[in-house]
Amino acid sequence: MKRSTLFRPLAFTCIVLVTGSCAITNSKSVSVDVDKISQDGFVMAKPIVAEVKVEIRKIQGTATVKNSDYAGAPAQAEVDAKSLAIMDAVKKGDADVIVQPMYSMERDMKNTTVTVTGFAGKYKAFRPYTEADRMAFNLRVKMDRTSLVTVIDQPTEVGVTKGTRKIK
Repeated sequence: MKRSTLFRPLAFTCIVLVTGSCAITNSKSVSVDVDKISQDGFVMAKPIVAEVKVEIRKIQGTATVKNSDYAGAPAQAEVDAKSLAIMDAVKKGDADVIVQPMYSMERDMKNTTVTVTGFAGKYKAFRPYTEADRMAFNLRVKMDRTSLVTVIDQPTEVGVTKGTRKIK
């Protein structure tokens, strides 16, 4: 009889400990169905702007891809090698981004090798996208791929003279 009286409280305690030690974790995530993306054609994300601190030091990265992996698509081999070279430079240079990248490419029958060199950049001061940013980015697009970056404070009108014509 003593065994029964000891067993019940012990069993009850074990059950309480086992079930009570489990934690409930609530997590919230937004998932998008692949079919919905296919139907709508895009996923919208709110833009964020960050300042980039450009360091004086240069960083370099190199990547080699096998041409046989890109049979019939040599341009894709070059694109992938460039991306891998950027990743290598950023990782080795402890940077977030490479500023003013310059590429050197060598291609032979077996491999495509790309070397990228540029300045190390670090992201800082993240903030929401504003109307002034939109105007600055639109101006940048109109400058035909120049490397000019302009900070505009409280713009009323943005205009740049290029040659003899004014761009708005």
